[in-house]
Amino acid sequence: MSRPLSVLGVSHACVIDLNQRLWDELGRQPGLHVDLVAPRSWRIEGRPQPFKSLLAASFRSFPLPVVFSGQLMLHFYRSRLPPLDPDLVLTDEEPASLCSLQMALFARARYARLAIVETENLVKHYPLPFRAIEQVAYRQAAVAVPNNPGAAHVLRAKGFAKRIELVPFSVDLEAFEPGANAGLRGQLSLAGVVLGYVGRLVPQKGVDVFIDALSQLAGQRRLPAWTALIVGDGPERSRLEEQARLAGLSHRVRFVGSVPHAAAGRYLQAVDVLVLPSRTTPRWKEQFGRVITEALACGKPVVGSDSGNIPVLIAETGGGLTFPEGDAAALADCAAQLIADAGLRHDLAAAGRELVLQRYDVRRQAARLAAVLREVAA
Repeated sequence: MSRPLSVLGVSHACVIDLNQRLWDELGRQPGLHVDLVAPRSWRIEGRPQPFKSLLAASFRSFPLPVVFSGQLMLHFYRSRLPPLDPDLVLTDEEPASLCSLQMALFARARYARLAIVETENLVKHYPLPFRAIEQVAYRQAAVAVPNNPGAAHVLRAKGFAKRIELVPFSVDLEAFEPGANAGLRGQLSLAGVVLGYVGRLVPQKGVDVFIDALSQLAGQRRLPAWTALIVGDGPERSRLEEQARLAGLSHRVRFVGSVPHAAAGRYLQAVDVLVLPSRTTPRWKEQFGRVITEALACGKPVVGSDSGNIPVLIAETGGGLTFPEGDAAALADCAAQLIADAGLRHDLAAAGRELVLQRYDVRRQAARLAAVLREVAA
């Protein structure tokens, strides 16, 4: 019997246990052995997040200290990497980052193949030394696995001429499943049709547009009762709370702050419609819209702007409505349709969940990624 293919994964996102599910399923694929390097601690929204291992994981984890924790481009591992001899190193880091360079050098020293993940969907021309680091990763990598079509375009535009395999973000269907969560709705005094947002409170996420749309909905007297739930934290929170207060929405809008990713499914169950109002900036546009697939997995329809991958994902799943980014009136129209029409909410949610089950289940994505890695290693 041939020995299993040894894969070393590297991912700062895996400081959070739920983000390890893809690696766990990858390690359960026939003929694969997975080890995972992640930060011992990673700063998220200014606060240190200690590494937490997934229970009964199929992989061995190596939480190591990092320099410049929380900095995507600057961080790297301070201590020596484990004395491993993988066949393939898969780096879930930006190719232009210092960590990417560290792992490319590690793979070269171990005569291992290199696979890189790309999430960036805007063509950015980095200054030195990051531009040079990116080209090192491109030259050494045997395959790139972007998680959105825009990232695949960026790879080609920057000269990556090797194999590209699209492997989108997956959904853990055990953490995100249908439900109404009446208990949480009661606890938060959510009544009627609940419109929800889950994510960071930063300008590019467009939550101010959402609140503007809610203000317009409040003036529509014939709509059924509704409330709104905003889950998340960030530098915009105080300003957004003040915006809601000045619009006379304090009795309708609940801000609950940040919650662990593992708890996000409970809050998605408590809403009736998820809203993702992202807006494009010169340096960012929505890369994937992971919360859309998570909401659909929970059986909730979505309303999303046309920023980045959002309209692609909504069109593919058939699970919601799209509006022009920044257009609060158009968002209010979409929301009003779903507030007024329970049948439409049900139909969109059912179509979207079915597609998510078919294409975005973490087990299916792990099997697809495993097949790619086997072919590359061979």
